[in-house]
Amino acid sequence: MATIYIHNNSPRFVFLLNYKAMSTSMGTLLLEHFPDIEMKYPTTMYLSLDKSLSSWINLQSLYSQIDSFLYKFPRLYKYKKLMGQVHKATLDEIDLETYSIYAIVRNPFSRTVSMFFDKCQDHPRKAIAGERDLMLHRSHSSILKSYYQLKGINSPLVPVDLKCNGNAKYERMCRENLKQLEAIQFEGFCEVLEIILASPDADRHFTPQANLLHKDGELIPEHVFKMENIEEEWMRLCQMLGRKMPLQQRNKTKHRHYRDYYNTNSRNIIAKLYTKDLEAFKYQF
Repeated sequence: MATIYIHNNSPRFVFLLNYKAMSTSMGTLLLEHFPDIEMKYPTTMYLSLDKSLSSWINLQSLYSQIDSFLYKFPRLYKYKKLMGQVHKATLDEIDLETYSIYAIVRNPFSRTVSMFFDKCQDHPRKAIAGERDLMLHRSHSSILKSYYQLKGINSPLVPVDLKCNGNAKYERMCRENLKQLEAIQFEGFCEVLEIILASPDADRHFTPQANLLHKDGELIPEHVFKMENIEEEWMRLCQMLGRKMPLQQRNKTKHRHYRDYYNTNSRNIIAKLYTKDLEAFKYQF
């Protein structure tokens, strides 16, 4: 499931955001222009203090604070998984017929290049330079695990979401992990995606958009905008939402045109992995 934004007042709408399809930009704009909007992530961490409490009290902030404390004590950190349980945000409890439903999609060939630069270039460089926390998120760890499997590499990984700054052991390990992540070439990244998406528990960042936006074979959003045409469509979208919002793209990766990065092998891999996207949203290379 994509990240869900729900606006229960007029205008009533649901906006489904896909990773690397203006998700950061659109999410920021929705929060700025609709202060009463509700946001639900596909997976939200709750402390399992009590089942009745965890069903309605979001303790993400407290969880993060405890997580930051535990990382200072490596022997304890491995037990942090016992504290949390995953609550998946769904649309099952929402009467969708009373909402207008929107989504933005992106050409999967372009989206894959953007994923590669975000995960394998920008993050490791900025983390090593001290511009971001020195850590691996689940998506980075997933890439490295699959890459090690592909190349037969036996190398340890720091725990997911562990802030390694200040911990000598994990800081060294994380820096090595980040250097290995940055060394992955685009074709290798495409081959890694084959392994990642073969898992039923594949990280949502790499999931085909068609999977995120379909339920029981039916497309969920009634209004689907293509990122490639968003400048022409922006005024119409703003009119539908009843807000004048500036078009802006945040967390944008810098790279050449996506076609420049493909060879025959990588093109065939992405065409196979994201066939549903190509067919559902009428994209081609």
